[in-house]
Amino acid sequence: MVENVATLTPFQFRDWVRSVVVDEAVFADRESLTALLASGKKCVCGARASTEPSSPEEPFRRFWDGYWDFAFTLGLPEASLLVLFELCDETARRLQLQTEMPVLTRRLKAIKSQRKMSPIGRKVRQNGGDIAINEPEPAIKVRDLSEAEFRAFVEKLVNWPLFSARDRVVKVLNTMPPECATDTPLSTLLSPDLVAFIAAEMPLLSAFFAFFVEHLALELFLEDYDYDSDEGLEFRAELLKEIEHNLAEKAAGRTQAIPLADVAKKFGVELSCTR
Repeated sequence: MVENVATLTPFQFRDWVRSVVVDEAVFADRESLTALLASGKKCVCGARASTEPSSPEEPFRRFWDGYWDFAFTLGLPEASLLVLFELCDETARRLQLQTEMPVLTRRLKAIKSQRKMSPIGRKVRQNGGDIAINEPEPAIKVRDLSEAEFRAFVEKLVNWPLFSARDRVVKVLNTMPPECATDTPLSTLLSPDLVAFIAAEMPLLSAFFAFFVEHLALELFLEDYDYDSDEGLEFRAELLKEIEHNLAEKAAGRTQAIPLADVAKKFGVELSCTR
């Protein structure tokens, strides 16, 4: 996982971009969900889906989980991406390049101003967790949507501009060879070399940041929606048997809790707070 794109060389940055726009499972999941919607099968979710074998909830569940995995991948280096974003905008203005960076800058500013979640709340959600404590509750529960509302919601997701922006990035990667041959990480490039890299790779950088901003816009849109992808899934019989056994052992007094400090010591973890 890349946590700071500034540690990458220009070639490594290209490879990382390709891995994000090609290898992430959400894009294959989106194709499956789009095909299912196009089939005309009934769209239901939640309790209603249990009686509908043709329901798209399972591919929707995969799409939902895949998107948050993808969000996590982009969330790790987000701070460094935003620095590079600003450098691209500044370089384009300085060199008077005709790019979409000014438009993307305005969109990014608008997205930041409309967020309800805190940075910590966003990280928790990107990590696959529930809505964090003290974060605003989403207004809409996906499982409470009617059939028509659920179909409209899913259609909006699979048609989000993120996916057409992704196609544009793939096209640039496949048709434009890398222009910067240095093996020096971006963070250690001298100013003239960094400007030269940005100017040479502006078609890719501009396309990628359009894709990145669309991701942030989709993440903002999903702040209003709550969906637990694990709800309704059945436990395996052997797991249920093990849980029942453990509960019985505890009720009979045959188990003993292990202090957290002992667990931390066993795994070589230093606790910062023991209360």
